[in-house]
Amino acid sequence: MDLDDYTLENGKNFLIINTLNSACNDGSLRLQQMGYLKSILIDLYKNGNYVIVGGDWNQCPNEFVPKFNGDVFDEEMLFYIEANYPEHGWTWAYDQNIPSNRRVLIPYEKGKTLVAVIDLFLLSHNIDVEKVNGCDLGFEFSDHQPVELKIKRIN
Repeated sequence: MDLDDYTLENGKNFLIINTLNSACNDGSLRLQQMGYLKSILIDLYKNGNYVIVGGDWNQCPNEFVPKFNGDVFDEEMLFYIEANYPEHGWTWAYDQNIPSNRRVLIPYEKGKTLVAVIDLFLLSHNIDVEKVNGCDLGFEFSDHQPVELKIKRIN
């Protein structure tokens, strides 16, 4: 986990955290990571900070429903983030129309290669999303695709 800290005009801190959760076990390590991150995020927010966590969560948002055009959603080895993580009021930002990750067993082929959305942003209560946009590069450069986030305002 990487953390960037910026002081705002109101004296509060704007924290940007980059995360990469485990993908290489039965999910137990990921659950430990999520529990650890949860305690940190709740404390950071309660201390008056503005917090965004972005990265490869290696799991889908709770109750995620893909709206992919021609891609096949990977439900085989997928985990879902618990509802109201880390607590009620936080916002998940992702593009349900553009897959952000693909399986790597075969070269990417639209409509054949299994894909998912596991690259997400999590925003504290005091940050609003203006837009989030998955960048469809056809997985030309990686097994992940970029996701852009634009925040509208900080309350």
